[in-house]
Amino acid sequence: MPLWTRNYILVLILNFTSFLGMWMLPNFLPVYIHSLGAPDWMLGWLTGVTSIASIIARPISGQMVDRFGRRGVLLVGIIGMAISCVAFMFVPVVGAILALRFTQGIFWGATNTSCTTIVSDVLPKSRFAEGMGYFGMGSSLALIIAPALSLWLYYGYGEKFSVGVTAVFFALSFVLSFLVPTRKAVKDSAAAGARPARKTSTFRYLGSRIFERAAIPGGMMIFFFAFSQGVQQSYLPTMCAQRGLEGEVSWYFIVSAIFSLAGRPLLGRWADRRGYTGPTVFACVCLTASMLAVSQVHGVPLLLVAGVLQGLGYSSGFSLFLSMATRNAPIVRRGIASATAMVGFDAGNGLGAVALGALVSVGGYSIEFLGAAFFAAFALLMYFAVVRKHVR
Repeated sequence: MPLWTRNYILVLILNFTSFLGMWMLPNFLPVYIHSLGAPDWMLGWLTGVTSIASIIARPISGQMVDRFGRRGVLLVGIIGMAISCVAFMFVPVVGAILALRFTQGIFWGATNTSCTTIVSDVLPKSRFAEGMGYFGMGSSLALIIAPALSLWLYYGYGEKFSVGVTAVFFALSFVLSFLVPTRKAVKDSAAAGARPARKTSTFRYLGSRIFERAAIPGGMMIFFFAFSQGVQQSYLPTMCAQRGLEGEVSWYFIVSAIFSLAGRPLLGRWADRRGYTGPTVFACVCLTASMLAVSQVHGVPLLLVAGVLQGLGYSSGFSLFLSMATRNAPIVRRGIASATAMVGFDAGNGLGAVALGALVSVGGYSIEFLGAAFFAAFALLMYFAVVRKHVR
C-alpha cells in the first residue's frame, strides 16, 4: 500500500497550518505579558495553563472522535482556536490572557487529537512509523517559521496584527478540514473490534474508557521528553537575551527544525525495519546532550550544536513515540489512543514550563536546563525498565 496518497498529503498540510497557528502565539505572548507587568515566573504559566486545559480536553476529545467521527471534533476545535485567538486583540490584561490560553488549550486538545487520529487512519501499517515521521514534519516546519515570523510581526506591527495573522492560519485549517478524509463514527463498536467491557472495578473501568492501554508506553516516553519542550519554549529566548544572544536565538530553532526534518522519517524507517530500541536510544542521548549544551551556552557555536542535537533528539523522538502509541491501537479506539499519547505531551510540557521554571529563581537558567537533561536521560531508563517489554 503506497504512503504518499492524496489523502495523506492533505492531512500533512492541515497539520502544518494548525501547528503554525498554535506555535505563533507562545513566541510573542511571553514578551507581550512581560510588557504588561507580568513577573518572570509567570511566563511559564502561558504554557502551563494551556497544557492543563489540553489534558482535560484530550480524553473527552478522543472518545468523541471515535464515537461521533473525526471531522466534527476537528471543526469545533479549529473554530474555537480561531475565536479565542481573535479575542487576544481585545484583552490587554495578564489574567484575561491566561484565561484565554486555558480556553485555547481545550480547543487545541480537540484539534490536535482529531488530526492525529485522521493520519493514523490513512497510514499503511508497514510504513506507520515512517509516515508518522513525515506527519511530524508539519510541526517542525512550523517551528522554523513561527518564532521568527511571530516576533517580527509583533515588533514591527504590534500584537493585534500578529494575532490577526495567526487567525488566518486557523482559517486555512478550517478550509482544509473539509477536504481531508475522515472515518465515520463506528455505531457498533463491539462488532467493529472494540475491547469488550470486563467485570472490574469502577476505577479500572473508567480508566479503560478514558485511556487506551496500548498507547500508554509511548505516552510515557512523550511525557519525559516534553519537559525539555516546555522549558525551552518559555525560557530559552529570555536566557539568550540575558547572555547577549537575543539576535541569534532564532538560529537555534531553525537548525533544530532542519535536522528534525531529516531525523523524523529516518528514525521512523529505522523503527519500522529494526524495532524501536535503537532509535529510542539515539533520540534520548541526543536530547540529553542538547539540554546539557543549552545549560552552558554563552556563544553562538554551542547554541547551534544544541539546536542540531535537539532536532535529532526531541523532534525526531516525538514522532517515534507517537507512532509507538497509536500503531497497535484498535481502529475504533485510535482517537482515544491519540489522546492518551498527547496527554503525556501536555503533562510534560506544562510541568516542564512551571516546575523547572521555578528553578530559575533558585539556581538560574543553567540549573533549569540541567533539570531538563535529567528527565531526557530518565526517559531512556524508563524505556529499558518498563516500556520496551510492552512495545512490538
